[in-house]
Amino acid sequence: MPTILVADDDSDIAHLARRALVAAGHDVVVAADGATALVHVGSVDLAVLDVSMPRLNGWEATEVIRATSETRDLPVIVVSGLTSADQITTALDAGADGYLTKPFVPFELVRRVEHLLDTSPVERRTTRRAGVRRRDLRSA
Repeated sequence: MPTILVADDDSDIAHLARRALVAAGHDVVVAADGATALVHVGSVDLAVLDVSMPRLNGWEATEVIRATSETRDLPVIVVSGLTSADQITTALDAGADGYLTKPFVPFELVRRVEHLLDTSPVERRTTRRAGVRRRDLRSA
């Protein structure tokens, strides 16, 4: 059974995500900030990180995850109420594999989690690199 980390300082959102993921058959670890989330990343199969958290935001936590050899291939979904293209680009540039806007439908979170769990690390790295190249071409 995969273990999912949900890091969000909004306890209602964390509870909603946890409940949906548990109902889908996943174990869930919850953290209220980015620094605490990093304590758990070595023992989970996927991380769902809110952008606006104390101590370490979701982008910063994603960058740390990508910079560490033990967690480099951990799938990461960033969740945020920020919906601008710049915010989404920042999350993807930090190394996120997906971006979900709040408020989200619990089914959509579960669907994205399960999709990433079914995708190989090589496929995720290739997709991240392709996204960076597309963004570079758009800004040229």
